[in-house]
Amino acid sequence: MHSRGPAAAPAPKVLIVDDDKDMVALITLLLKEAGYRTLAAFDAMQGVMVATRELPALIILDLQLPAGGGVHMLERLTTSMRTQEIPVLAITANTQKGMDEYMRRRGAAGFLAKPFEADALLAAVHAVLGA
Repeated sequence: MHSRGPAAAPAPKVLIVDDDKDMVALITLLLKEAGYRTLAAFDAMQGVMVATRELPALIILDLQLPAGGGVHMLERLTTSMRTQEIPVLAITANTQKGMDEYMRRRGAAGFLAKPFEADALLAAVHAVLGA
């Protein structure tokens, strides 16, 4: 049995909020293979509750969500004292021009358009977390 030793920090926890269960499963697989721990929520209300309770290192947030919508959830996260420091990586199939800048003005730390390649997702996660 190998020990990581006392200096080893636990892997960062990432909350994935998306109503598409296949997308959650795919992102979970990619992140776990890269050494992250994951949590999942399938609507905005559940996402806010999990984020508030678990305080993940990062939230990957789909903007097209039931029970409040991703943009509304982002606003709730960025205005709450408990969650305002958690970076949010916004993901969406809405690729209209200026969406990246719009989401950054709303408080997102990063933006990724769907569909995306696995390498692009991991690069965005690493960039936001500084890993």
